[in-house]
Amino acid sequence: MKIPSSMALVIALGAATLPGIAAANSSWHPANGEIGVTARPDARPSRLTRAEVAAEVDAARRSGTLAVKEIGTPPPAKAYGPSRSRAEVTGELRRESAGERQARRDRDREG
Repeated sequence: MKIPSSMALVIALGAATLPGIAAANSSWHPANGEIGVTARPDARPSRLTRAEVAAEVDAARRSGTLAVKEIGTPPPAKAYGPSRSRAEVTGELRRESAGERQARRDRDREG
């Protein structure tokens, strides 16, 4: 029995794509390097249930970090305590003594 050329082509393409399909479901992926594979632990299937993921998404929406995470920027810094105006800060700097100013400059240089 002779296999038609179109059927042979389908079999050849299927044999060529099966390893790629199988690798898509694991944390090891083919690579063109010396090792031949690359590890991607973030590609593993999730162990969370659909309800747990939905709860995390809702919490992120409420806190306002969902939109930030979607564009890849870091979340905004949260303010700790009351903030001061520019005039308050400059007034404080003008009132500090020479010793306090030198201590602040030394502290700022260190880290």
